Amino acid sequence: MEQKEKEALTFLWSMDGVGLQTYRKIAKVLQREHASWQDFWGNSGVFLQKVGAHERFIESIKVRQKEHTSTTYFESLLERNIQVLTEHDSGYPALLCEVESRPPLLFARGNIGVHMECPIAVVGTRRMTAYGEMATEKIVKELVLGGATIVSGFMYGVDARAHQTAVETAGATVGVLGYGFEHLFPQSQQRLFEQVLESGGLFVSELAPHVAPRAGNFPARNRLVAGMSLAVVVVEAAAESGSHITARLAADEGRDVCAVPGAITNPYSEGTKVLINDGARLVTSGWDVLGELGMSSCHNGKPVRRETRKLDTSGPKAKCSLQQQILTELQQLPKSVDQLATSLIAPVMAVQCEITLLELAGKIIKRGEKCVRT
Repeated sequence: MEQKEKEALTFLWSMDGVGLQTYRKIAKVLQREHASWQDFWGNSGVFLQKVGAHERFIESIKVRQKEHTSTTYFESLLERNIQVLTEHDSGYPALLCEVESRPPLLFARGNIGVHMECPIAVVGTRRMTAYGEMATEKIVKELVLGGATIVSGFMYGVDARAHQTAVETAGATVGVLGYGFEHLFPQSQQRLFEQVLESGGLFVSELAPHVAPRAGNFPARNRLVAGMSLAVVVVEAAAESGSHITARLAADEGRDVCAVPGAITNPYSEGTKVLINDGARLVTSGWDVLGELGMSSCHNGKPVRRETRKLDTSGPKAKCSLQQQILTELQQLPKSVDQLATSLIAPVMAVQCEITLLELAGKIIKRGEKCVRT
């Protein structure tokens, strides 16, 4: 992609209200009109009308255009050491290119040439126990020694311990953020953020730098964690948790899902038990994970891409039917996640998980706090 086209696309993607569906609608119109992203900014009003954009959205774009051109906005990113990776750039994660719901670009800070031949995600609860910390350290150290790159979501708990251990073991690590680079959440991880960058690691986000941390952004972030990884390892997780979203998304993309068993007295062993019962591979070491990928070490060549075992998501809880119940509820009127959970007498986290999957499938969209059926 030419530089000016990259700048024009970046400027659009940074706009409030532009998500994957809006981007695709505009891209489809441009393709039909044989127009470029630069052409879009030459006559944005006409193109936005053709995609049926809301008047409020059109006005917000006009306001932003008074502040920046696509070139000055791009230059402002570089001044803050924020790089942009499109699907056409070598630094864009290769495995993520296989995911249908991938973003057209990623904002990045750090080493965009980080080793990504064998990326493995290590995720889990934010309320990590001493056992979870020990298990995370053991597995990550072994994965790093085996040549893997550690991918995680840079939250406190298992995520932070995975990144920290990778840094301490002189390994490569990639943090996937659920907010823009003008923010850091939690603030207590400022030092870890700096350590990852100093060690040659990388941070990426599909969200523009000004986007603040919001609860709804993190489940969507999980699809990037899963999508750019060969396998997802869940160390500790509650029965219904964000880690389940990551695991399900990974399984849907044909990636291996591994889970670490835990003590029967630990509530954060319930989630990994559920995953194992649903077909995730039980692992107790990093070597087990590499073995599931068909290799003893990432140093010996690329992993073998083979057919993976699908997680069983039907089960006694009839999880798939929960999606249908949500869609039925939304036929009547838009509702928030909390309202849906109340109506369906279902756990909020379970509803949030299914909402995320429905969003990625293009069956619903979010307008503020409300979910709307498309």
